[in-house]
Amino acid sequence: MPNANEAKLVRVYPRNFGGVVAEEAIPTNTAFEIVSEAEVGSALFNNGGPYNLILTVEDLAASTVVYNANKSGWLHEAAAAADAPPNWSAQTFQFPFQVPAQPVLNHPYKARIVMTVGAADKIVVHRASEVFVIVG
Repeated sequence: MPNANEAKLVRVYPRNFGGVVAEEAIPTNTAFEIVSEAEVGSALFNNGGPYNLILTVEDLAASTVVYNANKSGWLHEAAAAADAPPNWSAQTFQFPFQVPAQPVLNHPYKARIVMTVGAADKIVVHRASEVFVIVG
């Protein structure tokens, strides 16, 4: 667990859509998920505030970005506006991103996540997944 005023990305990994374990190989032409596991310290969590996660999935063989996405919201219900319920509701949390099916076979891929937490004095952290492949 991070210190009281810190946030960190613990792990970033691919998994089959709806799965629960990390995968090294994803079936071709099948949507999959990139999961980001994050933790936030007690003081930062209890004070609430905004967070943002930015995902980039890269095809390393072609040196191209094949998918981008982001998720944003609020820490803890005390900080959320009435029309913006919190969606980071515990100090340790998983954020799954659904990635569309990729048609390329056997190319190495890597997912990267950048996370910002807080309003005025933003905490910025990043983490990359292990290399994975899309296989037939």
